Amino acid sequence: MVALLLRQVEARSMPLWLAVGASITLLSLGQFGLVHGPQAAVFLNAGGVGLIACLALSELRRRSGETEIVRLREAAITDPLTGVGNRRSFEQDVTRRIATFRRFQTPCSLLVIDADHFKAINDTYGHDVGDLVLKSVVRSIQATLRDIDILFRMGGEEFVAVLPETEAANAKIAAERIRSAVSQLRVAVNGQLLKVTVSQGGAQLTKADDLGTWLKRADQALYEAKRNGRNRVVIEMPEAEQSSASTLRAKRFTRVGT
Repeated sequence: MVALLLRQVEARSMPLWLAVGASITLLSLGQFGLVHGPQAAVFLNAGGVGLIACLALSELRRRSGETEIVRLREAAITDPLTGVGNRRSFEQDVTRRIATFRRFQTPCSLLVIDADHFKAINDTYGHDVGDLVLKSVVRSIQATLRDIDILFRMGGEEFVAVLPETEAANAKIAAERIRSAVSQLRVAVNGQLLKVTVSQGGAQLTKADDLGTWLKRADQALYEAKRNGRNRVVIEMPEAEQSSASTLRAKRFTRVGT
């Protein structure tokens, strides 16, 4: 009797609440003397076992549902190719960091990282090789980052690294480590070793920034790096440093690279 109930619940031909109700009915028949003799013990045991089993099934389904919810949430904020956070995850993370900065003035910088000549790689070798290159670049970048730094894929060959507790000068050092590491990367393709480089633009968060303006300033620095030959780092200097350097140059950028 109990086995039949559980099979029906598992097959979803009987709702769990109905199986629980049936188990309680059996339990009541045996407990309150509505069934006499040996049958009372049978009904009592069947009802008790059935109720326990149904409640156990309910708990398993609840936990399974929670696990599935966590999996779906992770999938919603993860880039499926590289395993790093996606643009949605980036926006959520940066929104929190801006709020923290406005409260505690803890410095934070970001780097926009773009794989150089990536379209040519896709066109020449195919998208499967392009995917391999992107995954290799991500591993190389992550090997240089600290535990508190977070890497996101914004789309295509563009990534953003968020560097908490980091001012512009140290962001420049971190970016140069990334540039150097990736430039030493070689991806094996059809017996050839494919060289990859990245260009980077960075900016330190300021009081005037929101997500859009912070990212835009880093993007502008990236465009400067691209214009100056790629495989370069350009970091936008904070206003204080800019003022002290204004007598030496008019532009707001400092360059590192080859």
